[in-house]
Amino acid sequence: MAEIITLKKALALVRKEGMMLQRLPEQYKTAKVCLEAVKNWCWALEYVPESLKTKKLCLAAVKTNGQMFKYVPESLKTEAMYLVLVKQSSGELRYVPEQFKTAKVCLKAVKNSHWALQFVPEALKTEKMCITAVKNGGFALEYVPEALKTEKICFIAVKSTGFALEYVPEALKTEKMCLTAYKKERFAFEFLPDALKTEAMCLAALKVSGCALKYVPDALKTEAMCLAALNETAKAHRYVPENLRAQLIPNYTISLTDDEIEIYNVWAKYKYGPYETIDIDETIWKNSKLLLIDSFSQSKLKKIKCVADGYHIISSIEFSENNTKATLQYAEGVGPLSGTGWEATFSKEKNEWKQIEHQFLWMS
Repeated sequence: MAEIITLKKALALVRKEGMMLQRLPEQYKTAKVCLEAVKNWCWALEYVPESLKTKKLCLAAVKTNGQMFKYVPESLKTEAMYLVLVKQSSGELRYVPEQFKTAKVCLKAVKNSHWALQFVPEALKTEKMCITAVKNGGFALEYVPEALKTEKICFIAVKSTGFALEYVPEALKTEKMCLTAYKKERFAFEFLPDALKTEAMCLAALKVSGCALKYVPDALKTEAMCLAALNETAKAHRYVPENLRAQLIPNYTISLTDDEIEIYNVWAKYKYGPYETIDIDETIWKNSKLLLIDSFSQSKLKKIKCVADGYHIISSIEFSENNTKATLQYAEGVGPLSGTGWEATFSKEKNEWKQIEHQFLWMS
């Protein structure tokens, strides 16, 4: 910067390109030059000498870009600056020091985004602030204090999103409110009081998600209701009442619980038509492949085509004639088996399976 020999040239330079402040010799970094540089390019605040940083200068930079806040000295941070910050990004409220979390700052953040309500101190949450939050987004109802959850606030929330019904106290769930939530979002079915669930409502919910069968009152779990759930997804089999399982799911899918494996073939009947497929819960891989192998071995199945919901997908399991050796082929990913895969071979010795080989495969 030897060519810069006057303050006038320094001013002209930063007015044209504020980033040039970082290259100016210290003697040219005057209050005026720094202000002009920041006006042109807010990131120039990083190169302003600490002694020249003023509230006015810092506020100008923060108004342009909230990220400039990190270059503001603690002694210069004011309520006005935090107001600007939360207006730009409501999530910043979580980082605002408690002494600056005033009602004014918190309300400004909540007006910007309903999610900010979770970072507002409980003592500052007023009815006005909570109404503002749930109007912006019904999910904010989760962070409304119970004492402030009135029918009015809850109804505003569910009109915004049916999911907000989850956070409505049972005593406030009126028929009108619940129907409003349900019409807004079918998945809100889970949070409806059983007394308000009709047969038509249940069937409509099952068309969206068969697993909603879990939330259908027992008195309404008829054969037709369960079939509607199974036809949407075979996973609904776990919610079919015991008295209907034999006729609806005669030996269908595989489902892993903490202490047992149930083998059913739901996928074959309800998901993939005639294909011989078995659904394997991804949690099987969090426990033991050996448990899986032993289960199939005991059931005397020689070869099984399989699919899984989780990250690992099994394409086949094949046993030797005497059931002492099992070979699994599987891949990582979700969807049709393709790309990278592995083959693992296990040997059973003294009723214990041990892996004896594991090799990379290319599957297509």
